[in-house]
Amino acid sequence: MFRKRLTVALGILACAALLQGGVSWWALQAAGEKVYRGRVATDVLAGFLELYSTKQRLRAWLSQSLLGAPVAPQLREELQKEMATTLARLDTMAILAAQLDGDKGALQAEHHHRQEDLVVLHQSLHELRIAMASVQPQPPNDSLVALWSEITRVFDVSQGRDLRSLLTVCCSPRCPTSRALRPPRSTTTLSIF
Repeated sequence: MFRKRLTVALGILACAALLQGGVSWWALQAAGEKVYRGRVATDVLAGFLELYSTKQRLRAWLSQSLLGAPVAPQLREELQKEMATTLARLDTMAILAAQLDGDKGALQAEHHHRQEDLVVLHQSLHELRIAMASVQPQPPNDSLVALWSEITRVFDVSQGRDLRSLLTVCCSPRCPTSRALRPPRSTTTLSIF
């Protein structure tokens, strides 16, 4: 009788352990999927930011060219190529994001909107290439070069410090200022059992 009760109790404990292991495995799989989806979403956002940044650099190249400041003509092609590469990567990531989200109605509308935006951006790059092909750098004009140098100095240097490197350092996770602006991490943990 005691042996039978002991066997039943150990069997119940074994089933509970198996059930707990199964739930833990499921929770890990769900968390891993959410982390992967978050990574893809972050990569899509980073791609759009990179595209915006490259377009601004191309705009600066055009401004310099039109003002007669010395510009490297090959930089125009490099920036356009970089934009095309970023758009191709965004296309791939957008398709992956749509596949990861499955048939969720609200998210599918967002993915459809993103695909339409990418089509517009591809067309914009094509139009930009055509327009930029006709732009020829202007011959250097001393007053315009001095004007461009002054504009560049105002944007890039203040109080003798390079603002580009200052902003880069301050945006890094190691900067005490950026750490102070971030919300504190939660110290509580969620327990399943």
